[in-house]
Amino acid sequence: EVPVEVTQQQQQQQQLVDAAVHKVLAEGKLEQQRSIQAGSRSKFLGLAIAVAGGVIYGLFLPAFQIAATDPFGLLPAEVAPLSVYTTYFYFAVAFTSLSLVTNVLFLYKPPLGTASSSISCYLRDNNGRGLAILSGLLAAAGDLTQFIGGQTAGYAACMLVMAYPVVGVVWGQLRFKELKQGSKLSNALIAGQVVCYVTAVGLLAGSAELRQHHQ
Repeated sequence: EVPVEVTQQQQQQQQLVDAAVHKVLAEGKLEQQRSIQAGSRSKFLGLAIAVAGGVIYGLFLPAFQIAATDPFGLLPAEVAPLSVYTTYFYFAVAFTSLSLVTNVLFLYKPPLGTASSSISCYLRDNNGRGLAILSGLLAAAGDLTQFIGGQTAGYAACMLVMAYPVVGVVWGQLRFKELKQGSKLSNALIAGQVVCYVTAVGLLAGSAELRQHHQ
């Protein structure tokens, strides 16, 4: 006959396992509800969205430079370009307005056939909201310092020396252990990306010294 203590211990262990499984299933269901799941509808869909986002994101800094420095002489001679702070103010207003419009639109008419939601549901689903706000504040501070640095070092240099690719790799490895889940090929590609990025920053620094020497 199995002792009562052993039976109780087994029941407690089973309860812990059941609770862990229930938590994983609940988190998976929540993830399905809170994110866009493209599935296998098109293996190129995610890549196309990522490329489009990269192109759009890559154009915003040149547009900011044109507004702040007027390199093409588009303004009349007596009109000075906008200051960095004024340009950033309009940039922030436009960014916030577009974000609000698109997010509300996707709440009620989500893409890819996902379930619709509402503003009230969005307000109730506040898990991780603090981290999202902190992320926005850090991004705003990073953009502002980048724009200010662009006035001195040049906007092309500021675009290159943004450290988020390296920081993202380090953070993903130290906190989320992402590289342990990847194949040798994917890890090699990520390592190659970091090496190329660091090399590009070094070449940029060397070219700046050469320009100063010739001047």
